[in-house]
Amino acid sequence: MDLVGFLKYAGSAARTSTVKQAGFSDRAIRTAVAGGEIVRRRWGVLALPVAQEDLVAALSANGLLTCASGARHHGIWVLHEPRTLHLLCRRGNARDFVVHRESVVETRQIRPVASLTDTLLHSLRCLPDIEAAIMAESALLQGRTNLDYLRERLPGNRNGAARKVLTLVDGWQTLRSRSWRGYFSGRQESTPRRRSNCPESALWTSC
Repeated sequence: MDLVGFLKYAGSAARTSTVKQAGFSDRAIRTAVAGGEIVRRRWGVLALPVAQEDLVAALSANGLLTCASGARHHGIWVLHEPRTLHLLCRRGNARDFVVHRESVVETRQIRPVASLTDTLLHSLRCLPDIEAAIMAESALLQGRTNLDYLRERLPGNRNGAARKVLTLVDGWQTLRSRSWRGYFSGRQESTPRRRSNCPESALWTSC
């Protein structure tokens, strides 16, 4: 794999130190930069000429995309793309970002994106109820998490509001289950009443 291929694998950008750890020499980096194949970005970040700017920003701030900013990279739904990037920064003082500090599961990605568990937990603590519930619902329907797993990682009184958001997801699952049971049994079932602040397009459309 050449340097351009490595950066594509990394999502379009990577720290210079990561590139060197992957076995690329200073000479290879200089040659690729001189040839216009890659560009040097701020604070020791190398990127393809057309790179994903949220990844570049996360690398520059020494953080990981999380919460609503990490959702797209995990392939889960979001109601709204955030105007300000959400980053997981264990230390330091990243400016102009919404900063999350706690991490439960370390990421295994080469991309600067927090683990799915951290991304969901941060959203449950940070976002408006419906927006956080939509993200959890999406991951749940993909079979990538479950409600008990998330609840166990939200202990104590300070996480009470986050656990309450999961009751919305639990309620949607119950309504869906009843609806399908009615369909397969051949019985006519009334359509579940939709929450006024939870539009159908938000629940069922990948945004």
